[in-house]
Amino acid sequence: MEESKKPALRFKGFHDDWEQRKLGEIADYKKGPFGSALKKEIFIPKSENSVKVYEQQNAIGKNWKLERYFITKEYANELKAFETHGGDILVSCAGTIGEMYELPDNSEVGVINQALMRVRVNEKIISKELYKLLFTNMIDDFSKEHSNGSAMKNIPPFADLKAMNVMLPTLDEQERIGAYFNKLDHLITLHQRKYESLVNIKKAMLEKMFPKNEEVVPELRFAGFTDTWEQRKFNVSFDFLQNNALSRAELSNDGEVMNVHYGDILVKYGEVLDIAQEELTYLQDSSIMKKYQTSLLRNGDVIIADAAEDETVGKCSEIAGLSIETVLSGLHTIPCRPAIKFAEGYLGYYMNSDAYHDQLLPLIQGTKISSISKSAIQDTEIVYPKSEKEQTAISTYFKHLDNLITLHQRELEKLQNIKKSCLEKMFI
Repeated sequence: MEESKKPALRFKGFHDDWEQRKLGEIADYKKGPFGSALKKEIFIPKSENSVKVYEQQNAIGKNWKLERYFITKEYANELKAFETHGGDILVSCAGTIGEMYELPDNSEVGVINQALMRVRVNEKIISKELYKLLFTNMIDDFSKEHSNGSAMKNIPPFADLKAMNVMLPTLDEQERIGAYFNKLDHLITLHQRKYESLVNIKKAMLEKMFPKNEEVVPELRFAGFTDTWEQRKFNVSFDFLQNNALSRAELSNDGEVMNVHYGDILVKYGEVLDIAQEELTYLQDSSIMKKYQTSLLRNGDVIIADAAEDETVGKCSEIAGLSIETVLSGLHTIPCRPAIKFAEGYLGYYMNSDAYHDQLLPLIQGTKISSISKSAIQDTEIVYPKSEKEQTAISTYFKHLDNLITLHQRELEKLQNIKKSCLEKMFI
């Protein structure tokens, strides 16, 4: 069957077949000439006699960090074949392969190092926006098959690169496609920034809304609350419950008895684990529950992960939203039940803040696997407002933040999936 020359999805009014071209026909490619050969001692401070050297640093997505050194104009003249001008596209050739950055039109002349490739698009054949979309997709597929190196992968040889075929529509259709993906990327960036901003706000508030070590009031609190906070030992504030030691292999996706595994606390669940909303694993053998009748979880119980590969050991989740479900605390967890009443969510947010978690750091044991014991935790301090209304205000604030974070995260994932689907259907 003759290969299709039309995409599965396209804008109204465009019907012509797409034309096959080679990457070498639609753009000029030049990889930087130096790296280890360009020693630090030849760099000079920025001056009237200097030219910048672009060196890729952490080119991930659109968050480029281009470290710029400077060399003399005389030396730059020897490297004229590797000059950059405004409008050139720089492509990462090592590490995160194929990421691109377009130099602003008013950029000064510079040169590239060996970790970058300069691309000059023939705009009579292809728009820059469409080129970046096509190249990103193709280089990703190509690098998976042909990349070399171990820790650092390299971009494929130019002979292979230039010979790669692409299918192109007319420039008018290219502009429509480019504009559409530009709009999608703009929306993705907006939600990404909002998501990151909210995550940073939450991190800052977790630091400010709980008292620091040996202090009795937080740096920031809601209006109308002025009392000093209460401080009590962990072993006075909680009673320990029993956990099971069932491995993942002994759990399933459905059943009668839910189970909270430490790995899910570390990577999946937030400060508050809403049983009605989150997906939990189940015991394959429900009869095991009989051994743990006195340790069935309730709302307000806190489950601490007692093992991790790093200092996240001690991360915990407070149980909420539980009605008639039967839930047990699983492998490598320390389940605790408050001996006094706390507002819903307060303990979850407080015990995951640095105000509490910093107390655990000196108590962590192990090298490859970090762990913490019940006996070590017993002497830590729990700090809380005497007023349950203030506790509620704090947890409500963080729950609202979490809802906004989740909203933007879901919208971001939705837009990324739309883009992925469109990239598959709008190109040949």
